[in-house]
Amino acid sequence: MPHEAHDPPKTVVPDTRVNLSGIGVHDTLARPAPLPSKVISTTAEHEQSRFSERQEVLHLNKLYQRLFWPGLGGWLIFALLDVRLAMTLYPGTLARTFAIRAACALGLVFILRAVQRAESWEAIRLGLILMVLDINVGVALIGAKVGGLSSPYHVGVIVLVAALGLTPARWQRLLPVMLVAVFAYPVTLLGYLALDPLV
Repeated sequence: MPHEAHDPPKTVVPDTRVNLSGIGVHDTLARPAPLPSKVISTTAEHEQSRFSERQEVLHLNKLYQRLFWPGLGGWLIFALLDVRLAMTLYPGTLARTFAIRAACALGLVFILRAVQRAESWEAIRLGLILMVLDINVGVALIGAKVGGLSSPYHVGVIVLVAALGLTPARWQRLLPVMLVAVFAYPVTLLGYLALDPLV
């Protein structure tokens, strides 16, 4: 009897896949839940605020650097007033006045170099405070021997405060600088007066 050919038996592999759509896992893995619109809006506003603040800081930093050199020139030009007062009303004060003025000018340049690449308003404000201190303390030390409490140099402090008031920055940010500008001169002068009653 001839041998009949038979196909090999087929092996059936059971389907072990799990349908996740029934329990909601498939949809969760395939499509992550979107962020709430409120979170997206808050994040966008925060990023916009940071960008605007950075632009303002860069603008003010460039502005202060442009104004620095004319201001420094004005500080040195006032040496002509030192000469006139020393020659007319207060002889013997010129060398001391020149030394203080030169030291303050070097201090201003050093402060500018330290903060010229500032990228935050806090750094700029610190630089402004140090510059105002440098100027006001210098003016007070000069005025202590040139007129004392009635020194004509107090006018320079008024000019400085007025110049700060014209700065295109929010007054809340400039308030600490203004306070230093207003009080540094009288505090320094009164402190010197306490050490030297002859002023």
